[in-house]
Amino acid sequence: MPHPPHPPTLICCSAITTTPQALHQPPLLWVCGHIHEGYGEHRVPHPRAPGGSILLVNSAVYYVGKGSRDEVEAQPRVVQLPEAVVVGQGGRQ
Repeated sequence: MPHPPHPPTLICCSAITTTPQALHQPPLLWVCGHIHEGYGEHRVPHPRAPGGSILLVNSAVYYVGKGSRDEVEAQPRVVQLPEAVVVGQGGRQ
């Protein structure tokens, strides 16, 4: 069953955030490829993570149509570790 439409900055499936939050030892980075318009990077709160959150990157690519905002924004991310920060997107760094 397809997901209902959501703004691109939202994650619609709770399992994407609750799974890393349930880990006793949090990772620096959590990468998934859940295909819907919730692409991009998000911070997931975790009390034992450095800085209090885990960087979650939904690497799915979702294009509504050619030339859409999604096509521009849903590009690969470059993540710098161990800081767990996004330092580039698509061809931009």
